[in-house]
Amino acid sequence: MVFYVTNIDAAKVVEKMVYIKKMPSRQINTSRKWGRSVGPALGERATVAILVGITAPALAMAVALGIEVSGWTVMKQRLQRAADAAATAAAESFLTGASAQNAATYGAYLAELNNIKGATARSWTGSATAGTLSDNDISVVVATGSGIISPADTTFAVTVQSPAPTAFVGFAFPGGITKTITTTAIAEIATAAGTGGQPCLLTLQDYGGGTTTGYGIQISGAANISAEGCTVRSDDGISITGSAEIEAGYVFASGTINASGTPTIAASGIYAPNAILPSYPIGVSVTKEAVPQIADPYATSAVVQAGIAKAAACSGGTAYSPAGWPAPTSQTISPGCYSSISIGGVFQITMNPGIYYVSGDISVGNSGELQGSGVTIFSNGRLLISGASPISLKAPSTGTWAGILYASNATTASSISGSGTFSFTGLFYYPNGAINVTGASTSGSDDGCGEMIVKTATFSGSTSLAAQCDSYGLLPFSAMPGKSSASLVQ
Repeated sequence: MVFYVTNIDAAKVVEKMVYIKKMPSRQINTSRKWGRSVGPALGERATVAILVGITAPALAMAVALGIEVSGWTVMKQRLQRAADAAATAAAESFLTGASAQNAATYGAYLAELNNIKGATARSWTGSATAGTLSDNDISVVVATGSGIISPADTTFAVTVQSPAPTAFVGFAFPGGITKTITTTAIAEIATAAGTGGQPCLLTLQDYGGGTTTGYGIQISGAANISAEGCTVRSDDGISITGSAEIEAGYVFASGTINASGTPTIAASGIYAPNAILPSYPIGVSVTKEAVPQIADPYATSAVVQAGIAKAAACSGGTAYSPAGWPAPTSQTISPGCYSSISIGGVFQITMNPGIYYVSGDISVGNSGELQGSGVTIFSNGRLLISGASPISLKAPSTGTWAGILYASNATTASSISGSGTFSFTGLFYYPNGAINVTGASTSGSDDGCGEMIVKTATFSGSTSLAAQCDSYGLLPFSAMPGKSSASLVQ
């Protein structure tokens, strides 16, 4: 029997062969029926299984680390809230009058209430205004002059820490792993700007003593206190009697203003918690409200306090004063150290510009004269002026001691009396003693800068003061302290 293959049949056979050649080898299985598609070979499935086995620990570790880190983030947020609350609580406690240690202790206690581990006994290193409290996982640092809002502010930095859980990550580190999370919060006591204007007369009696029953300023007779454009300020009370007058921008007293006779107070405002006024009009009504005391603005001045301390150690001679007659009538002295300066008769002393340290008194009597420009005097004694003595002293307007004319820590009274004049420019600083101005004596400034900061002041003679001292570099401060508030700054 003979078979004939046509051209058409031959073409179909060739087409089938080409298709088989192009097929992927994984689709060719000679034990299967022609043209059936099958899955991966056994070798490929084993390769995939090996790869999964190799990468599975790394994948598990990544998942575990992600879970752990998420937990750490949540924990850090909780610790931050605890630190924020503790820092704010410490600052608020300090504002209410607590010492630095007590305020820090209060902050640490609040942190413990937020599940931060404390110690059986807390330790404190520092003073009443600054220091560090350690309480196991809690640290509270109270610092002065470290503000962010204002460099002079007090800050409370609370640092808390806690060990973090490592339940998942620990599987990847058979040797063990530890993690501690630490956060810090800083609260600052910021003081708003004060009000009431710049005082050109400030008396400090009873500051911090808790009572205001006395009189820091007493004005009697026909005395006149001229303080136009500035403020008269007492940390205690003010007594004004007779026909005395006060001319000032404002008058403030932390105690009672007691007026009797026919006095006059010409001011834009008078503020005191209590006032006893005569039926005679005194020029302006009194606003009865609490007037907080203000601190000595120069108590922390390194320049002023160092100068006074240096004067205490001074052992120099006495400025020349004629003992007999005839004698020279004048002398020029230079800056330096003196035991005292004493002028009598018609003798005149001129002080060259510079710094004078006087351990004792400066006294000018009869018709003696004392004058100097660009002068700063640091003393541990009194200033005693009497008779018809003309005094004219002016502080330097530039340099380290700019604006400081006279500064003493004496506790006994200084006096300006007689018919002479005491003309001064700059700061008269006598925080621990009284200044008594009597007779026809006058004191003041010829160019708008004359400030007195004293413990008490008594006037029966006329006095003129002024507080335009910006060009002299004196400290700006306000009659009414600004309100303080605690806030988180970091």
